[in-house]
Amino acid sequence: MAGAALADGRIAAFVTAGEPLARSALAAQLRGRHDLAVVEDPREEHVAVVVEDSVDERATTAVRALLDRGVPHVLVVATSADEAGGLAAIGAGASAVVR
Repeated sequence: MAGAALADGRIAAFVTAGEPLARSALAAQLRGRHDLAVVEDPREEHVAVVVEDSVDERATTAVRALLDRGVPHVLVVATSADEAGGLAAIGAGASAVVR
């Protein structure tokens, strides 16, 4: 992912979620990886992770907002994601949907 790496080679990841606890939990998990750096401010060179219970209007709105801010790659992580929700997230511009 060209442009997403920091000077030390780690990938900068911005994590956002509707629930603060979910955001904190995923950010803590990602901080444990040597190849990632969790950042607090999304910029063009970062990857963003949207965490939601389901892929709904809130998730697709978050994807669009991050893309509008210039974030080139947005991943949606959802507890529940059906085919329609996955297609909605991809249609909104998400790079991938994981459940």
